[in-house]
Amino acid sequence: MLYSVETDTPVESIKSTIEERAKEYKFGLLKDYNFKEILELKNLPIENEIHVFELCFAPLAQQVLQSMPQMSVYLPCRISIFEKNDKTVMTTISMDEIVSNFDLPKEFKDEMVIVYERLQQLMKSF
Repeated sequence: MLYSVETDTPVESIKSTIEERAKEYKFGLLKDYNFKEILELKNLPIENEIHVFELCFAPLAQQVLQSMPQMSVYLPCRISIFEKNDKTVMTTISMDEIVSNFDLPKEFKDEMVIVYERLQQLMKSF
């Protein structure tokens, strides 16, 4: 399941401010994948500019990697950004599914929910 928000903020504006804005929500920006650029280099062009930003909330990442390394497939948090119908769409994987599909300690689930809420707030801040 996905969580999405739409904004009038252009992709370029989000690209130039996401690292600073992410810090306000205690996330570090690890990587920006520009899929249009990546695919053009492989002679497989696409029309839309699509970016995926990898964000890390280090304290939770440490807990996950120490206690449940199999959950590393969900790390880091990702936000996809692209234009559709004259709007900028920001999408991420819903942590609700992750929390409900794994047998996790309650404290850990609670912390994951808090981090997910921060990620949603970040997305809505644009």
